Amino acid sequence: MSRILQPPPKFTHPEWVISNQTKYASAEGERSAAERLVMEAERIIHDTDKTTFKVQRDVNKKFGTRLWFDLFIVKFIGLIFYCLIYIYSLSCIILTFTQLHLFVASKVT
Repeated sequence: MSRILQPPPKFTHPEWVISNQTKYASAEGERSAAERLVMEAERIIHDTDKTTFKVQRDVNKKFGTRLWFDLFIVKFIGLIFYCLIYIYSLSCIILTFTQLHLFVASKVT
């Protein structure tokens, strides 16, 4: 057998007011929680940006120091190599003059 459909229950004015106030308070609480969540997210973003900037600044400083040190070492090694070549050239010249002097001295005597 089929049932007869009943009309929805009717609310009295005080019930309707209480229902609306409850829904309003619930919505207000959710809005407040959402605002706190947004503020917390913005704070975390700010903290992350600040930390990232600090770490990046430190890395750039260390990288610059390392790059300067490496260039200094390369130039220093190059200078030492140049000095060694110069000393070797001078020793060859001195050796040549010494041999020449000994040769000349042996011919004179």
